[in-house]
Amino acid sequence: MNSDRAKVQAELDSVEAELKVVELQLAELLKKQARLTSNRKQLLRRLEKPCDSTQPSGSGPAMTKQELLRYEKDDFPWSTELKQSLKDVFQLSKFRPLQLKAINLSMSGKDLFLVMPTGRGKSLCYQLPAVCSEGFTLVVTPLVSLIEDQLMYLKSIDVEAVSLNASSSKEHAKMVLAEITDTKVPFKLLYVTPEKIVKSKLLMSRLEKAYSAGRLSRIAVDEVHCCSQWGHDFKPDYKLLEILKRQFPKVPLLGLTATATSSVLKDCQKILCVPEPITLTASFNRTNLYYEVRFKDSNSDDSISDISALIKERYKDQSGIVYVFSQKDAETVSADLQKNGVKVSPYHANMNPEDKSQVHRKWATNKIQVVVATVAFGMGIDKADVRFVIHHTISKSIENYYQESGRAGRDDKPADCIVYFGFNDIFRISAMVAMEKVGQQKLLTMVDYCQNVDRCRRSVIAVHFEEAWDDGGCNKMCDVCRHGNDYITVDITQHAKDVVQIVELAGSLDEKLTPLKVTEAWMGKGPAKRRKMIQTTTLSRLEVEAIITSLLLQGYLGEDFSFTPYTTYFYLKLGGKAPLLKNQAHSITMKMRRTGLDANTEDQLAAGVKEVVVTSQSPPPVAPDNSSTPPPRHNKLIKMDKEHQNLARKQDKDHDQTESQIGDDQNDPSAAQPTAIEVDVEINIIEKVNDSASPLPPLKLNSKPNSTTPQKKRRKPCTAAVPAPSEGAVTDSDHQRSALVNSPSQVSIISEAAVDELCDLRNYYSKQLRRINYISHEYLQNQGCSDPGVLACIREPLKSLRLPRGSTIARTARNLWTRVSSRRKLIQR
Repeated sequence: MNSDRAKVQAELDSVEAELKVVELQLAELLKKQARLTSNRKQLLRRLEKPCDSTQPSGSGPAMTKQELLRYEKDDFPWSTELKQSLKDVFQLSKFRPLQLKAINLSMSGKDLFLVMPTGRGKSLCYQLPAVCSEGFTLVVTPLVSLIEDQLMYLKSIDVEAVSLNASSSKEHAKMVLAEITDTKVPFKLLYVTPEKIVKSKLLMSRLEKAYSAGRLSRIAVDEVHCCSQWGHDFKPDYKLLEILKRQFPKVPLLGLTATATSSVLKDCQKILCVPEPITLTASFNRTNLYYEVRFKDSNSDDSISDISALIKERYKDQSGIVYVFSQKDAETVSADLQKNGVKVSPYHANMNPEDKSQVHRKWATNKIQVVVATVAFGMGIDKADVRFVIHHTISKSIENYYQESGRAGRDDKPADCIVYFGFNDIFRISAMVAMEKVGQQKLLTMVDYCQNVDRCRRSVIAVHFEEAWDDGGCNKMCDVCRHGNDYITVDITQHAKDVVQIVELAGSLDEKLTPLKVTEAWMGKGPAKRRKMIQTTTLSRLEVEAIITSLLLQGYLGEDFSFTPYTTYFYLKLGGKAPLLKNQAHSITMKMRRTGLDANTEDQLAAGVKEVVVTSQSPPPVAPDNSSTPPPRHNKLIKMDKEHQNLARKQDKDHDQTESQIGDDQNDPSAAQPTAIEVDVEINIIEKVNDSASPLPPLKLNSKPNSTTPQKKRRKPCTAAVPAPSEGAVTDSDHQRSALVNSPSQVSIISEAAVDELCDLRNYYSKQLRRINYISHEYLQNQGCSDPGVLACIREPLKSLRLPRGSTIARTARNLWTRVSSRRKLIQR
């Protein structure tokens, strides 16, 4: 009875597991259906309005296309004054697309949301109406740097403007508050931060008096997306700006942004209490910007050197911005660039207001070339000749990146937008946005933008901003379109199962693993007990990180956070799609660049091969003596990781010093070996011992044997060394560029070619050690030694080597050399 019940329970568990897999598959299909439906609607909308760059939002009032076209005309009562002010005050000859329509709507008293790319003249849409209207315009903007930038520009064209913010002096604030209620207001624009509106009751009372007197002509809310929690840069004080429309219902409101989606705009409409706004949306595309993604190594010095070279060579004497993650990074990167001869200054929110203003002015007047800044230096910065914007760390969302990179090329001339993408950056930013409503979702979209190798960069941005996109519109102004189909598709199903096994094992042991721990565990590092329970990999670190990132993006891994009083920790857990890997028919693929792969490696990648070998072009070693020549090695070598290469360099130096003492016959340049994980042991072989011809010194026996364990302070130059890389050997830079190439760790499973080679070496070294044992024991007997145990050693030191599993080559070779070296020293005494 119990056995039947157990069978039924097992069958029930199997059915439930299968149902869970089916539910996940259904969820995946539903997501795909929603995505395709959205794309179809966008394409249909594009067919209906192929020539209309203005897209009224569904959130606004029903306004026909003909009614909107009317506002593009110049027959309004204020049109003549607009044209004259545009030419005389702003020194412009014509309007850019949507500017005239937006200005006419605002002058007509309509509430308006304007979505326009950075550098397309959003500011003019409230500055020009302010100049042509009675009274003043209230401008709410989130950053002091933006206010300072606007004030500098308006002062240069003789337009009176003032500001109020937390850094304003008491005297200045008192003067501005008095002028608000003056019958003849001396300024046309009043810039304030949202905090000032919310916290200053005196300011609100003065604005009410100005409203009653008819001197408050317009309210402009810049970066209006900050109102919404769905926006990329939500600010709590923006949510309280609903008081403006409630207290001043007859004043037209103009909301401006470059990065709001339709859902964000609907949220802003509710928050600001704007009942029926008209929404004008221009295309996000700026044809003069070149988008590029570069992968950043864990060694930050490399990325700094690369950035320095770009600034000093490609962008010599050209203005630009380098964005960083934190205030500390701003100081550090700025100092490093200064050491490399770049005129640069940091900019972040924790600086003194005077210092920030000074840096801003120096950069605006080209006294310094580059500003290394956090996001505090971003929105609204209007410098026309910025030729490059470099992100040392990825942005936290596509909107942030689009906003920050939009500082470049505002004069419509070519400019570059380069982002450096590193594996660790994902989790630094993820911990920062953990408390945001959709922070993780937006971050993963940005990571997908960086990982993408097969789609136009602009198409990824277009999908986010809900705009239909044709890749032909890019005109090779992104790295993906410029390099063509330079990628291959690789099956990573088995790799995914290995990673999921590691995370699953940690969960069963009630442990949490950070991404770094998962990476190291998969590469064979960490506790030995865990290594015995998992399948390790021979992939390079960059490839391991790329696969883990891809699994995170595809939902096979998920995020888990732990909060402490001082920081937030990021851990990996099983994602919702992890159970799908139990289905043998389920497969996972990822796309990766083909650049840097030879033909053989590429074919193996395409077939999903895990073990990839690199063929060396070096000639085989020339042996001086047939009797002691090890068998010829295979031409296929296993690529070394960094630890082995560092050991090789150090031992190679000692090896050269020893060879110079042994003789010239050991210095043949043709004996240089390709880079491999091996140890060459040189042994002096004595064919015959003749006491009279070559007497050996007497053996000194100690009551306590000397330790043969190598010590750092007493380390002698040894003749066992890993040879230096030959001309055709694989170098460390090749190791980083190659894709899915072996980098054996201490627990890696080696290739078949290396197995055969090591078996031959084992036989060779065992033969030589038997000869040494025979000669040494014969010598000891002749000397009448009573304690031969002093020289006792294993006659076959590689006997314990289990291939392809078991102890590693490097460790066994080191033990071998220790035994051979100690025996040799005692014989020579």
